[in-house]
Amino acid sequence: VFGREAAEKGLKPLLEFFMRNPEVRPNTFILITYGKANDILHAEAGIESIAGMGYTKSLRTSSQNAFSPETNIIDLQQQFLSKTRAPIIPIIEVHEEKSFGGESMKKAKIMGTAVFKGDKFIGELGQEESRGVLWVLGEVKRGSIVMSNPDGKVSVEIKRSKSKVKPVAGRESIKISVEIEVENSIGENQRQQNLITAKGIAKLEKQTAAVIKGEIEKAIKISKELNIDIFGFGEAIHRDYPKEWKKLENKWDELYTMLNI
Repeated sequence: VFGREAAEKGLKPLLEFFMRNPEVRPNTFILITYGKANDILHAEAGIESIAGMGYTKSLRTSSQNAFSPETNIIDLQQQFLSKTRAPIIPIIEVHEEKSFGGESMKKAKIMGTAVFKGDKFIGELGQEESRGVLWVLGEVKRGSIVMSNPDGKVSVEIKRSKSKVKPVAGRESIKISVEIEVENSIGENQRQQNLITAKGIAKLEKQTAAVIKGEIEKAIKISKELNIDIFGFGEAIHRDYPKEWKKLENKWDELYTMLNI
């Protein structure tokens, strides 16, 4: 766990020991907190007596529901080596809760995703935007999508998803095509209507697609404001159009903000 102040100065010097020492497991998870890392270790970690085990379970639950990525030492090494894709690390924060006996207790919770430029912290994504990134990366495995209407809520459970990122070269520029394929099932229906009809399913699919597209667009908006490619679009262009990439590589940060997605 690294505090924000340390992360803003750069993680590489702090990770040097963990990346080189053969006794450290390479699948050890990494987290960022806005306060001090020491505060996280003294907060409640669920039912686990060892904080690290509690946070590992919390992180895996958050990741499985697509609210944050799972970033371990190997992942971060690979992201640091990438020429375009920015590293992302889950954020853990301490907040106060009331126990059943009415006593205040400090608990730690995964709250979003930290975004890095190189090894320096530069911004964050909320849970919605975090899932937007994971949709594009093809890392949404399960979770739920809730749609509210005046006549009630409907939630769909995500069964599986996959993504395809394809650069498309035009005469003057390259655009990125992102295709998301998702299989869902209805988890809850509070509306006073039968959704299991051809018309009902088509409407539900359209609404679900709009939510997914909205989450991705929010993530893209923040990434462009931060001027950083967190999706690996540059790597996709490099893969499919290596000659064109040579012209873009040195000014990718600037060009990314104008990329048509």
